[in-house]
Amino acid sequence: MSRKNLLSLVIVLALWFAGDRIGAFAVGRILDHSNDPIAQLYGGRTTGNIVLLGNSRAYRHFDFNVLAKEFGGSVANLSLPGGSMELSVALLKDYIDRYGAPRILIAELSQICADSEAFKNMRPFVSRSARLSRLVEEHFPRQYRMGEVSHLFEYNSEYALNAMQKVFKPMPDLVLDGALEADAAAQVKPGTYFVPKLREVAAAKELVDVVRHWNIDTRFVLTPVVPEYAAANQIEALRTSAQELTKGFKFWDLADKPPLDISDFLDYGHLNRQGVKQFMNELRTQGFFASRHALINGTAVKP
Repeated sequence: MSRKNLLSLVIVLALWFAGDRIGAFAVGRILDHSNDPIAQLYGGRTTGNIVLLGNSRAYRHFDFNVLAKEFGGSVANLSLPGGSMELSVALLKDYIDRYGAPRILIAELSQICADSEAFKNMRPFVSRSARLSRLVEEHFPRQYRMGEVSHLFEYNSEYALNAMQKVFKPMPDLVLDGALEADAAAQVKPGTYFVPKLREVAAAKELVDVVRHWNIDTRFVLTPVVPEYAAANQIEALRTSAQELTKGFKFWDLADKPPLDISDFLDYGHLNRQGVKQFMNELRTQGFFASRHALINGTAVKP
């Protein structure tokens, strides 16, 4: 290669490097103003003192207006579709580092059955969190290394694009519309969806340690799924593990017990709008929104 060509290559690489870093910095600053809850967490804009952790059954099953009204505060929704307990622990610790311990923590425990796929969506925040950086590198080393070469690559995802769109738009209504057919329960096939994963159970134990260390008022819950689907997918394995993990805490196990109809579900694992309303009412009946003092002293409303 001639000296002239080598110089041209150096200039091109330098321009690419500078453009990549400047572009990534600009996109990161844009995300700081997003209405996406995770972007708000790392952009220093979270205001909620009620933290919600979990996967899509937390993301879709809670009416945040009801939570805010019943508990008297605002909700920081740190749940994510596909979210794992390991991810939830990292998000909670980052929340505490930035804002202090939340007043109330709600943790939906079916996330101990999740895999690590949701960490891919956390790539835009690896420069903001040493915890996320370590976990993304551990679970997805190839994507992590590519992000080290090109910082803009970290924002090359549907999640990042959706979060940037929410700079200009509010978070949409997360409650789902639609309903299963009346004969859907008869079509359930057996599986292992609710079998806990050892790594996630270990993360749940870490969550309990964090809760105890900071003395956080915590509500552990399993939200509803279609009972036939729960039974066919080994819900008892999840229930047994959840009961063991929550010893010493109040635990609301509504996975397959509340008085819900098949028409209250969008699919086998998710409530629809009507089902969410029913679920909120059932939580109210079972003392979920009672004060910590009432729960400790056994004076909360009981089923």
